[in-house]
Amino acid sequence: MAITLAFDIGYASIGWCVLASSAKQASADPDILGTGVVTFPTDDCLASQRRNLRRTRRHIRSTRMRIERMKRWLVHRGVLSRDDLDRPGHPAPFLLAAAALQGHRNLTAWELWTVLRWYAHNRGYDGNSRWARGEEVPEDTEKVTNAWSLMEENCTKTMCETVCRCLGLEPAEHDKRISSVLPYKTLNAAYPRNTVTDEVSRLLSLHLGKIQGLDIPTIRLLMSADQLGDDARQLMTAANIKLPKRYLGGLLFGQLLPRFDNRIIARCPVTWAKTYDEAMADGKPDEAARHLADKFAKVPAAKCRDFLEYRFARVLANLRVSGEPLSPVLRSRLWNLAAARGSITPAVLEKEIKAALGPVSTNIEAYFKLHPDSTKQLVLDPARDEFRKAGGKTSKLAPIWEKLTDSTRNHALDIWNRNGSVSLASLLDNAGSPQELVKVLDSSFATPKKNNRTGADFRNFDDYLLRTRVTPEFPNGRAPYARPVLRQVVAEVLAGYDPTKPSRSTSNPDGENKPIDGVLYQILDPYSRVRQLQAERPLDQLTNNHLVRHRMLILDRLLDDIVTEFCSSGQDVGRVFVEVARELREFSGMTA
Repeated sequence: MAITLAFDIGYASIGWCVLASSAKQASADPDILGTGVVTFPTDDCLASQRRNLRRTRRHIRSTRMRIERMKRWLVHRGVLSRDDLDRPGHPAPFLLAAAALQGHRNLTAWELWTVLRWYAHNRGYDGNSRWARGEEVPEDTEKVTNAWSLMEENCTKTMCETVCRCLGLEPAEHDKRISSVLPYKTLNAAYPRNTVTDEVSRLLSLHLGKIQGLDIPTIRLLMSADQLGDDARQLMTAANIKLPKRYLGGLLFGQLLPRFDNRIIARCPVTWAKTYDEAMADGKPDEAARHLADKFAKVPAAKCRDFLEYRFARVLANLRVSGEPLSPVLRSRLWNLAAARGSITPAVLEKEIKAALGPVSTNIEAYFKLHPDSTKQLVLDPARDEFRKAGGKTSKLAPIWEKLTDSTRNHALDIWNRNGSVSLASLLDNAGSPQELVKVLDSSFATPKKNNRTGADFRNFDDYLLRTRVTPEFPNGRAPYARPVLRQVVAEVLAGYDPTKPSRSTSNPDGENKPIDGVLYQILDPYSRVRQLQAERPLDQLTNNHLVRHRMLILDRLLDDIVTEFCSSGQDVGRVFVEVARELREFSGMTA
């Protein structure tokens, strides 16, 4: 007697059932041999507590490394000796900073270092702009709001002065009273990063040239907000400071750029199979061949140009005119238009096709109604597209964009090409802050303005300039295939072919008239070498989604237990039914 297994795989549970049926009772209700459910608590596969502890350890380590790099830099510039830098700090560095900013005293080199070390621990909150992907954490937003309230309540504009007011300390009496029984770290306040950056810049400017070694190059590499150039990195190397390539900014406020998609990098099945077979043909052992295949089959980030071109090429391959694919000439024409503009719209596609072929029917309307994000595939160059839209009436940069110089606009384009963010304040700084532009923005700010990210009103004009930002929308995650495969797909599409179809032959009479099979047909063909090797690879190497990996691992263990218990008497598994929740990939801990 054969048994039937049924599974219902969801993001919160896996339901299972074992049924017994025979040919004689096919029309009758089957016997239920066993049934049950495996439930998963919230965040059970995310290791939330372990992740939070790891984040805390990394924060402590990054702070220590930040202070150590600053020490080496100041020693190299002759500001202080290593012994002075290693001395215990002043008990109230915020009081020294406030006294210096208010003009009550000039700091010595050691006192200034004590203040900088305090700022290295308290750098302010920048909206988690490097890792939040445009999403602000509600708890952090509440802390920033509390900080603004404290500054308004105490009529202060800097973090150090606000701390002094909260503690009841007077910067003018910095040499009389430096302690307080009042708290300031328990006020649940996170001061904006730009506020802290401004006050540190003012503090360093006040002591420029008054402390030995504290010159403009020294300050620049402490405070820089941009990518460090080769000259700056050579200076760091001379000071025995090693910075990773993905380090952005200066020594005090800089940080490592996060790598969201590098934890588990997927492998391209086509490149993996090709590399593996080539290694085996060269006489390498199986383990070495698999190692080489894993090494060379890594897929790039989805924000790379190869994937953007691949994505647009797949759209061109799927478009139909009177049921037929587009000609190579028309595909090249649409490609060139999208490259010049940065993107193209479904309406422009329809217009260009009918301009070339006349009043023909297309599948454009149906194609771009299948999914709300399908039009994003028409963005060929996000940075160029943002550059084109910046002069539009609905753009955040519209009030001043046409008044900027070509060099300033090109500077913004360079930042966008690196998937960076451009604010109104950064454009004014790069343009030398001309008064004409400030007046235009001031009149624009006179109308009610809200922060698109928080929905709250901007607090003042400076907050409006700093937090009004424009960032091109690059895709997240990783591409599905390696770069050579992505490029081959583009080449086949522009040549007029479909990369998912085989060449015409006796076994494939419906194929296309081309010399070889499409590069992606190997993935669709159930008997191909690519599919054969994919079936031999473990699941945890085939997906980058931790939730899917976890559920499939539990399903594998559950299946073994079911077979052990219900097939011990010689029964065979006749059929297996599996139902998978469509939301399984979406509810992977990123938003839920």
